[in-house]
Amino acid sequence: MHKKVLDISRNDEMCWLLMTIPGVGPVVSLAFTSTIHIPQRFKNSKAVGPILG
Repeated sequence: MHKKVLDISRNDEMCWLLMTIPGVGPVVSLAFTSTIHIPQRFKNSKAVGPILG
């Protein structure tokens, strides 16, 4: 399963960019991109917090 997560995150451009941030790995980048998916649907960055709980 770890190899599958690595393969998916390495082939996704957004995940790749997120993983350049220190402390962000394949699991975090995949979780973020799958949750947020289309950032344009949020009015501003403050609107993301309520979605995440």
